[in-house]
Parts: sequence; structure tokens; C-alpha cells
Amino acid sequence: MAWLYEKSAVWRGIVAVTAASPWAMAGFTGISLGAAYYMGKGFMWLTEKDPEKAKQQLAKHDDRMSSQMMRRVNRERLAVLLGEVEKGDKSSDRWAAALRGESLGTHSRGTTTGAQGVRPRDEAPPPR
Repeated sequence: MAWLYEKSAVWRGIVAVTAASPWAMAGFTGISLGAAYYMGKGFMWLTEKDPEKAKQQLAKHDDRMSSQMMRRVNRERLAVLLGEVEKGDKSSDRWAAALRGESLGTHSRGTTTGAQGVRPRDEAPPPR
């Protein structure tokens, strides 16, 4: 700041006026803050011209993440079903449901051998 004070007559004038008058200091502060605000707003406008495009890109990213998650879940379900077939387990109901795009779901983790399907609470369990 000393260099600016030594070399610039305008800056020396601003310092002299703001030192003498609190109103001038308040005005200079307001102008400085306003200039910084509008410069920031201008730079943000320059870097993002189309907010709708940005929203579409964000939605596309979210869709990609959910589709990746669904692919992983479907791959795991297919691995469980193929594992049951390799073991010779009789799970034709689960295969038929999978071919229709349905999931019978289970209460257990990992293999579905011997697991019971998820049922609504009002539905009675099948007789054994």
C-alpha cells in the first residue's frame, strides 16, 4: 500500500478525504463492497451461462448413479440365482418371477437357499 500511496495521486486524495470525513469513509466502503459484489456476480454469470443446462447435467449424473446401482444389484441377484442353479436347487418360482422382471426378495443375506419370500403383513405364510 505504501507504493500505491507514493505513486498515485488519486489514492492519496482518497486517503486524505476518508481520513477527514467518516461519511466519505462509509461511502468509499460501500462503493468498494458494491464493486466486489457486482464483479463476483459478473464472473459467476460468465462461468455459468445456462442454469437449466447445469440442472440437466446434474440430473443426468444422478440418473447415471442410480442406473449403476441398479446394474450392480441386478448382477448380484443374477449371481445368486445362477449359484442356486449350479447347486441343483429347485427354485423355479424364483426363476419365473425373475424372468417376469419381479423379485420375490428374501429375509436373508447371501444365498437364497431356504429363505422365505417377503410378504405383506396381512398375507398369511404358506402351509408347510
